[in-house]
Amino acid sequence: MAFNDRGVAYGLKGEADHAIADFDQAVALNAQYAPTFNNRAIAYAAKSQLDRAIQDYDQAVKLNTGYAIAFYNRGTAKYDKGANTRRRPPTMTTRSSSIRPTRSP
Repeated sequence: MAFNDRGVAYGLKGEADHAIADFDQAVALNAQYAPTFNNRAIAYAAKSQLDRAIQDYDQAVKLNTGYAIAFYNRGTAKYDKGANTRRRPPTMTTRSSSIRPTRSP
């Protein structure tokens, strides 16, 4: 957890390369901690490495299917990737599309 926390601190200072190095260390120690993948993805996105960011967001939501901010961040990265290539942004799907409303008794 210390590497993750220090990576966040580096990220807040705008030092994405140092942040990514710490997040790599955090993943090596605990590859089941979804926030580390989300945080590393944010650092990759800051460097405009959107494919790598999306991979890490995918892993974060795979590890924690209720991780709303990672879903949101992934959607933003996918949108940004589409805007950067001047293509229509990909469809953003979330778990909410599978929720069916029910009526209360």
